[in-house]
Amino acid sequence: MIDFERLLKYLFRFKWIIILAAIVGGVVAFLLVQELPNTYTSTAQLSVSSIIQQQHGGGISQQQYEYLEEVVKSKQLLNALSYRLMLHDLAHPDSSFTEWSDELKSLSAADISAISIEYSTRRDANRLLSVMDNSGAFKLYDFVHDMQYDDGTLGSNLTVINNSITGMIGIEFTSENPELSVFVVNTLGDELIRYYQSTTGSSLDNALSVLDSIVSEKHRVLLEKRSRLAGYKTGTGVASVGQQSTELYSRVNQYEQQRASALQQIASLKGTIQSIEQKLNAINSQSTPSNNSEILLLDQQLKEANQRYVDNGFLADDKKVIDSLQSRRSTIARASSQRSPINAAKVRQDLQDQKRSLETQLALVENSMTSIESELSSLRARYNATMPVDASLQRYEQEEMLANQEYLDALNRYNDEKNNSISNVRLSLVQPGTPGIPEAPKKMIYIAGAGFASGSIALAVLSLIFFFDRGVVDASQLRERTGAAILTALPFVREKKINMESVWAVNGERSDFAGFKSSLRSLRFDIGEVFEKVSGDSDVGNVLLITSLKRGDGKTLLSTGLAYAFAATGKNMLLITGSEPDVLTPALTEDVGFSTMEFDAFLVKREIKIEDRITILRSNSDHTSLMELGNRKNIQQAFEVLKEQFDLIIIDSVDLEHWSQVQEWLAFSDGIVALFKSGSKINEEDSSASVLTKIKQHPRLLGWVFNGSK
Repeated sequence: MIDFERLLKYLFRFKWIIILAAIVGGVVAFLLVQELPNTYTSTAQLSVSSIIQQQHGGGISQQQYEYLEEVVKSKQLLNALSYRLMLHDLAHPDSSFTEWSDELKSLSAADISAISIEYSTRRDANRLLSVMDNSGAFKLYDFVHDMQYDDGTLGSNLTVINNSITGMIGIEFTSENPELSVFVVNTLGDELIRYYQSTTGSSLDNALSVLDSIVSEKHRVLLEKRSRLAGYKTGTGVASVGQQSTELYSRVNQYEQQRASALQQIASLKGTIQSIEQKLNAINSQSTPSNNSEILLLDQQLKEANQRYVDNGFLADDKKVIDSLQSRRSTIARASSQRSPINAAKVRQDLQDQKRSLETQLALVENSMTSIESELSSLRARYNATMPVDASLQRYEQEEMLANQEYLDALNRYNDEKNNSISNVRLSLVQPGTPGIPEAPKKMIYIAGAGFASGSIALAVLSLIFFFDRGVVDASQLRERTGAAILTALPFVREKKINMESVWAVNGERSDFAGFKSSLRSLRFDIGEVFEKVSGDSDVGNVLLITSLKRGDGKTLLSTGLAYAFAATGKNMLLITGSEPDVLTPALTEDVGFSTMEFDAFLVKREIKIEDRITILRSNSDHTSLMELGNRKNIQQAFEVLKEQFDLIIIDSVDLEHWSQVQEWLAFSDGIVALFKSGSKINEEDSSASVLTKIKQHPRLLGWVFNGSK
């Protein structure tokens, strides 16, 4: 995850580099833009309209405007402009828009004429210009490129403005020659009109020709289908078999329904008559023989009369006979019923009347059934006869309908295309380009842009360095990387050799010295607190080992500064160091008082002379092993002697890159302070990571001191 706060601090440290880069970029740009010439801009206006727009007020779509804009910027039109420019300059060398190239100047008049003819031929043929055109007798492409008439150079100075609201297209060109700017915009306007009219006109003519042939063919097929359909109708004598078959089918369904209803009535009437006959048989068994025989005779006569009535077509005379027989039978029945004690004759008469009525209805229904069956058979025969004719007629009608639809579609397409040709966009140059006023180059914009770009590049480079830099640049980052406590952070001091008396005597004149002194005092207090807890009230001194990650991190400076800080409190200090006298002397002056003797000699004599607050024992600086100076017991006894005579012993040990020697000194130390210099790297791949792990896990590690904080 990016630590933006640390990134900002890092960039702020190098703010003057960023500012300097921006200034340098601006100054360079200022020097370069002084020779920039004035420029001239010319603009030509083209009107975009159509016949439909003029007649009905319809507008032209935005898409058409964008298409025209792309046409102006196309390689086709820019190549045509290049040819026109070259032809102009070759024909008028004295008034050439651009000075001839050296290669053109070296050609003869015959060569110039041949080149002009070649350019003119290519322009008329609308041929595109490319590098491949250098393979001929003349380098046609290089001539155009040297004169800066190629499509890339022209297009970079060309601006096309379309305005669908006003119906105008503006072509704008900027150059150092006002006549060149005028020539370019007017030529481009003419070329756009010519190109658009030629391409759209020819394409529309071709489209109309093809569509006209399609319409003629579809019309011929339609007439053929109509003729075949009319001939078939005439041959079959049916104008519309489909309608006729539909009517026949409807009548068949109607008669089918009548037949089903008649069959239902016949079944119902026969059941009712059978029930009445059963009742009559029961009554007749109780009636007088004479009356019964006469009534039976009349019943037979009524049956015959009803049959004649139906067979003769329901004649009125037959109806009168039936009425007379029914009247007579009713009279006999009434007389018989008057003689019967139970009036059976009346019941019989009613039943017989009902029976005769039902028989009459049954005869009518059965007779109508015959006519229904006859008509139904006739309709079915006529319907079946129309089926083959109907299928063929439907096929011919379907073919005629499809042919008619295809003809109408083709005709509509033809009419639409024709309308498009009528309403096609019309271009006209309504405002030719004229020379514009001279415009001074935008020097301030170039200068500001160059300064901003230079500053941005410097900012980007510093940011990349920050992202890829594995160095530790502040105490908080060191705490995150090592996980150990940070005792203090010594501020960055410019001097490589510092006099401690000067540091202690400063009163605000040097903020870095004041911060350095404050950090040493804070470290002195923390170390004193720790050793006081460890040793209690004992008068025996303690041994503090100071080491660093690498050589040159400022370990000796910290050791001498800490010794001076404790000496300033009245403590007798012993500093064991391998540094040379020229390093120690500037740090500890004679005003403070210090004496120096060799550590090797002390191990032999076991005697040390204390005359000042700070005593220095110089150890061997060639990284000789401590254990090689004497056995462990002797060294331990020597340190016991030193502890009795000094309040605090500071060992300016070797750096952690010589871990084996650091371990030997650690065996006789009561506490460890490790120094880390700002900007040092901790790589997981090298040995520093493993050494850091070992020192971090050491039980006597008091913490880290960060050196060079900014």
